[in-house]
Amino acid sequence: MNERKNIQLNNTQKSTVTITGTLSLPLRPGERAWFRTSQQLFMTSTVQTILEVSESGVKFETCNTIYDLEYTVLISCLKDLRIQSKMTQQELSTYLGCSQAYISKYEKES
Repeated sequence: MNERKNIQLNNTQKSTVTITGTLSLPLRPGERAWFRTSQQLFMTSTVQTILEVSESGVKFETCNTIYDLEYTVLISCLKDLRIQSKMTQQELSTYLGCSQAYISKYEKES
């Protein structure tokens, strides 16, 4: 006779945090995430999965939390800083290692 055992799995609901800020270090599974808001620096527990990456932010999962980090504010800040520094889009693109068209595209969206 087959015996069936019911095993209760740990189905804990993760909290979701939506925050506006910028990554301070590259985001990598297996490492902690570091990001900065306008007021403070945050460090998370170990990143398990990067769920989504887009032009306006990144969504990632740690052991207990799903973070939705929106960094669209960064684009307008970068444009303001670039202009204040009297730096052209071309100079900034060379510094960042991307094309001038890339910089232009994101500045237009801000």
